[in-house]
Amino acid sequence: SGFATAANSPRYNSDRAPVYPTGLAISPDGNTLFVANNLGDSLGIIEDLRGARKLTRIDLQSHSYPYAVAAVHERGAVVKVYVSCWNDHSVAVVYPGGSHAVSRIVVDRHPTAMLLNSDHTRLYVANSNNDSVSVIDTRTDKEIERISVPLSEDVPSGNSPQGIALHGDELYIANAHNNSVV
Repeated sequence: SGFATAANSPRYNSDRAPVYPTGLAISPDGNTLFVANNLGDSLGIIEDLRGARKLTRIDLQSHSYPYAVAAVHERGAVVKVYVSCWNDHSVAVVYPGGSHAVSRIVVDRHPTAMLLNSDHTRLYVANSNNDSVSVIDTRTDKEIERISVPLSEDVPSGNSPQGIALHGDELYIANAHNNSVV
């Protein structure tokens, strides 16, 4: 509830504030946690997990419904955090140090799961309402490719990609609505 801005309601969620954490990423040293607060429209940062636990709330955008989090780190320090914003067709880019500046990368409808490649140069984003995966260059923070992931070309939209796995150069996508992996 530390990340909530709305007041508790006895009719909602057993009198708890509406935050709904949905995605997590952790720093390489295991001492900072990044949390997508779905109904709180924010990225929560919990620093000093082994100590006093300092909470920072970074507002994203009203009704953006943050979903997943991916943290890019260099030399052991997190330099930027990506947050898929399900309702506004974007990925928020948050710089956790200092000003907590936020920028956006436009992707396709309902970005959900995200995955970084091993050297953190590419971010893969599942766009669940358009049967596609956006490929983002993390150096330029631009979408460089959009991969269509239906079972076949003549199938109407509605596969709902929800999960991503990467093995070397092989990308696997879990399509929830048709029970398939492509």
